[in-house]
Amino acid sequence: MFNLRLKCCKVIILCAGLLLFVVACGIPVNASVSPIHSLYIRVDKNQRQELFTQLQKFATQHAFEIKQSDLGTGGQDFQFEMLRQDIFIVTLDIHPDPTDVRIYFYPQPGVPVNQVTFDNLYNDLKGLLSASPGITITKAE
Repeated sequence: MFNLRLKCCKVIILCAGLLLFVVACGIPVNASVSPIHSLYIRVDKNQRQELFTQLQKFATQHAFEIKQSDLGTGGQDFQFEMLRQDIFIVTLDIHPDPTDVRIYFYPQPGVPVNQVTFDNLYNDLKGLLSASPGITITKAE
């Protein structure tokens, strides 16, 4: 019973953190906001640091600011954000399975971005992650 309550609390904290991020970035909270691209990946538990290393490498190569949080879970869950003036990319693990990770590509609100720019970033990150040990792309849109 206690474990169920703990899991429910973690889910609520994760959702609240994501909602706070959405509000802080000025993204309208409604069903019409969809990512331009998304990657679904599976990360071996012992390879999470490799994922962070590759995301940091990508962010540096493409001039993104990095924000990282464990959403108050003591490292069990995470959210990794890459931001710049035109685009932001959100990476987060999906509770309750921390090996299930989603990456979403969004335009900054009110900033027009060429589709080719999104496609190039998406393909670069996809290539970087697919070449990394312990990281498997399960779905790419």
